[in-house]
Amino acid sequence: MKTPKLFLANMNKAKIERLLNTPPSGFWISKGYRRTLSVVSVVFSYYYLITLLLPVSISGMLQNPLRAADGVLYLDKLDATEKFIYELANVLTGIGTFSPLILLTCLLLLRSSMRRITSLPDEYLDELEIVNRDWAFKTGYLVIRRVGLALTVIGFTTLFILFVTRPRTWKWPSPEHPLQGVEDVLASYFDGLTAGGSFVFYFQVIALLTYVAYAFPIILLAWRESKFNEPLPIIENQVFKEAPVFAKAYLKRVLIVVGGFVASICIGWFVPYALWNGLAFMAIILTTWFGLYVYIWSSVKTGEILKAVKFKTSTSTMATTFFVITQLLGISLLTILVLITFVIPGQWNGNSGQINPLGVILLLGLLMIPAQALSVGFASKVNKSEVSKDETN
Repeated sequence: MKTPKLFLANMNKAKIERLLNTPPSGFWISKGYRRTLSVVSVVFSYYYLITLLLPVSISGMLQNPLRAADGVLYLDKLDATEKFIYELANVLTGIGTFSPLILLTCLLLLRSSMRRITSLPDEYLDELEIVNRDWAFKTGYLVIRRVGLALTVIGFTTLFILFVTRPRTWKWPSPEHPLQGVEDVLASYFDGLTAGGSFVFYFQVIALLTYVAYAFPIILLAWRESKFNEPLPIIENQVFKEAPVFAKAYLKRVLIVVGGFVASICIGWFVPYALWNGLAFMAIILTTWFGLYVYIWSSVKTGEILKAVKFKTSTSTMATTFFVITQLLGISLLTILVLITFVIPGQWNGNSGQINPLGVILLLGLLMIPAQALSVGFASKVNKSEVSKDETN
């Protein structure tokens, strides 16, 4: 019987062998890809932090002045400037809503790109890779510690000043606090931060801090590697060698997506009040996010395989056909989502006989699963087609 220690050792050994046999290459380690993910991660983390530190939402701040005296927002009575403000508010609100999912997607994609350097022991890396990895993690944690220390010092100093400046006498009523206005403003500000619920606010803050702790060193490493290291070229044999492993990994992930949708339906059907309290909706959102990640990841991998094909066969033609179908479905889904989220929010529902775009999005998403599965399945067999071709020649 294997002990837990031996079991973990075997898992680590299998992971190292898998990384050595199928290292990331091509687009996954390109400078533009890594730098884009790094910039998006930093920008959206700051944006998400700003939304957390605002006592009221950006949408409320921008849209409240546009409401009439009765508190109702009449879209048909807005002029061009007011409509622009309204649309901008919806865009900013939508970005804030989807920021956590965008950040998590960037982290997963960055980890996939950097998994060779971050996961392999030193004996499998060259000297520059070891130096870059040590620098990134040391610098990342050092910056996080110093930021945490600075915030602690600022908070303690503020509390100390408010404490020592408070008059303490035996007179009644007590003299007025000279900094009472500052204390009232701070109290009102923090009350506004937790107006939507203390648990929700502090959970989001802790989640963001956890994300920064995990992502910041990887972001520094990705930026450093893209600056000093030349990206490895796509090697055809390596791409084809990765294809069967890629197909198995895709199957596991797509089963998670399908299982997530089934679980969401079951939650909405069997769990009491799940449709009203948002539980089923949250399950669908999380499943859709993971499906988007699988879509991006598998599209890039399939594109690399098809790009490495030097001649057309029936297998590669079928893989290309279903790849194009998958991308068309994905573009259509994204276009409808952007329209109903940012361009025409709230204007597509409520009319009888009108097509529900959410239903269309769900249908397109369901159609993408078999289309992409067929694309990945045919792409994973391209290697066999090339072997057969070489043998006939």
